[in-house]
Amino acid sequence: MNKTSKIIVTAAIIIGFIVIFAIIVGVRTDAGYRTPGALATCLFFGLIGAIRSLWKKDENQSE
Repeated sequence: MNKTSKIIVTAAIIIGFIVIFAIIVGVRTDAGYRTPGALATCLFFGLIGAIRSLWKKDENQSE
C-alpha cells in the first residue's frame, strides 16, 4: 500500500472514531453519566491499534 492511500485511510479511521465517540458520549450524557466510560476507552485503543497496524512496515513485500 502506498503512502497516499495510507494517509487517506488513516483520515477515514480518525473521522469514523470521532463520529462513533460522539455517539457514545451523547448516549451516556443522556443517561446521566459525565464520563465517556469503558466502551469509549476500548474504542480509543482500537483506534491506536488500527493506525499502528496500517502503518506497520511490510517486511515481506518489496516495493
